[in-house]
Formats: sequence, structure tokens, C-alpha cells
Amino acid sequence: MRDGALHALNLLLRWQTPPGAETETDCDDAAEAIWRGVGFDLGSRHLVAPLGQVAEITICATAAPLPRTPAWVRGLVSVHGKGLAVIDLNAFLGAEPLATVDGARLLVMRSTGLQAALVVERVHGLLRFPASARQAASGQAGTGADRYVTASFGGGAERWSVFDLRRLAADERFRRAGRAGSDAPAARHAA
Repeated sequence: MRDGALHALNLLLRWQTPPGAETETDCDDAAEAIWRGVGFDLGSRHLVAPLGQVAEITICATAAPLPRTPAWVRGLVSVHGKGLAVIDLNAFLGAEPLATVDGARLLVMRSTGLQAALVVERVHGLLRFPASARQAASGQAGTGADRYVTASFGGGAERWSVFDLRRLAADERFRRAGRAGSDAPAARHAA
């Protein structure tokens, strides 16, 4: 995704999802509700985060290392003056750490009390699906990303799994790292 398209998507995210927005669907016309989300790749898997759970998408910047954090915490970046813990989502989910490539982006989570951005391989932008096409998740706890998948759209190679960032943010192991982003500046000054 080029910088101009990235800027346009961020403007759309701010315009269409005010802080605290809970809804994932809207109605373009009276006939069909539309589900919206931000599509991204993780490995060979297509994932989509509900639009109201993504605050911003930004270019993957070099993170300042944080001491005493798990290997999947890349470090700390400043986005609009706010310290964010940068999480390698692939490594957090138990897979190989992502190599930073040209298309890598940071998906900034919209979450109360948690300052975190996820490194993802590629962002596809805003995706829209008929709400009626939503398929429930298998119900199995699974491993890796499956623990955070709540539904899907499409099928086969075109399947988009709904990755619930709220469920991820509720994971205590993840929350500790996300709080490291907001605690890190104070910890440095206290030393």
C-alpha cells in the first residue's frame, strides 16, 4: 500500500469510526447491512480486523528496544507523540518472527488502556462484506491466530478470517507487553 493510499485509509478510519464506536456494520442502503474491516496478511493467511478496532495504519518504523520484554516485543515507537509497544504478531502467535519487508505496516490498535501496534506483512485496506455472508468460527480454541478468530467471510483461497483485536487485547500475556509501551518512558526516567 503506497503512502498516499495509506494516508487516505487513515483519514477514512478517523472519519468513519469515532472513538468508542462499537458497530462493525453499516447500511449503504436499506436492503443490505455491510460489515467493514481492515484486511491484512499474516503468513499465508488473510485476516481482517473489525474497522472499529483499528485506530490507524502506519509505516513500520524502527522500534527502540525495551529491556526485559519477550522476543515478540520489537520495542517502542512514537506515533503522534504517543509511545506504542510494537508487537510482532506472527511471533506472538508462536510462528517465526516477521522479517521487515517493504510492505510491512503497523496496525495501531484502538483499545482503552493499551498502547500497542501490530507488525503485519501487508495491509489490503478497507474491506466490505455483506453482513449476511458472515460465517461463525468453528468454536475450537485452536492455536495461533485461531484463538482470536471470531468469524469469516468467503471461502477457500478467498477466505478472510475476522481477527478480533479486543480478544487479543484481553489476553493477559499480550496486555503486559502493551502496557510496557505506556510504562516505558516513566520507567526510564525513574532509573
